[in-house]
Amino acid sequence: MTTNLLLDVNIVVDFCAERSPHFASVLQALDKAQEARVACWLYAGSVQTLEYVLANELRRVEAENGQRLNLRESHLKARALLESFCADKQWLAALSEDGAVLNAPDPEDAQFCRAVTRLGSGARILTRDETLLAQCSQAI
Repeated sequence: MTTNLLLDVNIVVDFCAERSPHFASVLQALDKAQEARVACWLYAGSVQTLEYVLANELRRVEAENGQRLNLRESHLKARALLESFCADKQWLAALSEDGAVLNAPDPEDAQFCRAVTRLGSGARILTRDETLLAQCSQAI
């Protein structure tokens, strides 16, 4: 039984940017987790990546809609969205051992695989990253 859920960057960005077509399934997964009282975690080592990727996504969406969101505005909006999203989530610390992943094909995925093990055998990573799914037995 899953007792802890570590949210991958793509899941957080899908939710915060209401990215289609993924938003609905992320919302459903988070609602199910809340109903089952599964703790949702964010990896502290991903804070910069979360902001960067979300800000880029916000600028991309605005450009598609014929609008222009400048770099500063996109980062301010990303921070506000992330702050709201993170309000009821737990933070999983990044430890020094998480940094020894530079030889991995995808260092960020390797960090997630290392980090989720600290949450115990009932923990899983919620992701739609096929590579992470393939390399980490705790990814769903």
